[in-house]
Amino acid sequence: MNAKTGSGKWSFTLIELLVVIAIISILASILMPALKKAREAGYGISCLNNLKQIGIAQTNYSSDHDGWIVPVRFSEGTHTWYNILSGRYTNPTSHNYGVIFPGKSSNTSTPEGTFACPAEQVKWGSYNHTPPEFYHTHYGANTRLSGYLTSDGTPLVSGSETLSLRKTNNVRKASIAVFAADTNARTTPAVSTIYTLSYRHGASDPRAVDTYKNAVDSLPHSAFKGRANVLYFDGHAAAHGISDLYNQPDETGTTSNTSFLKAGI
Repeated sequence: MNAKTGSGKWSFTLIELLVVIAIISILASILMPALKKAREAGYGISCLNNLKQIGIAQTNYSSDHDGWIVPVRFSEGTHTWYNILSGRYTNPTSHNYGVIFPGKSSNTSTPEGTFACPAEQVKWGSYNHTPPEFYHTHYGANTRLSGYLTSDGTPLVSGSETLSLRKTNNVRKASIAVFAADTNARTTPAVSTIYTLSYRHGASDPRAVDTYKNAVDSLPHSAFKGRANVLYFDGHAAAHGISDLYNQPDETGTTSNTSFLKAGI
């Protein structure tokens, strides 16, 4: 019951205040997880939209370049796929295909632009930093699809594979051919295995940012609770868990850490 003060005004008793505080605390404990989940869902949708815009940019690039798919890297320096699509490649000058990459800044904790995933909070900067920062973008392109040229203009040889440039008519099944995906790699603008992807949606990637690994990781699939967003060559984008990607067979029907990057090509 409210107590009456000497001025004739009513006020809450201590018990009533404690009850109100308890109710507010309970409501907050109920609402906060829901709000966090909604925010993460929004990040995932924004990330998928980024990838779809990148897919449109790639389609327009191929249309302007006689069907050639934009290479992951053409020579060295700024000659990378995201610089080419965003118009930052200057020798010769490339067109802007409707995507934005403003460049890197070592003091930017939440980078902007089409190539920045809002769910990733690691800064742009140096991969030699402790913990390592993103030197390229939050997305990596598929070298097996797009190709990768070295500084002398020849295709990079990776193991038994020669990463030659391809044309769009080399893609046999665009709906399963991967063009780009969320990446956890800090040293390369590419994705090369299931472990170079970042499973940052729905749950955090279990790898600590100061102990990330590029292609090899000892963690079992069960440790990855989140999903990675993947852009396919037909333009659609979808979220997948690590086991889903592992079980995507390549053109020979084989499943492996790299099979999903070979499928459809």
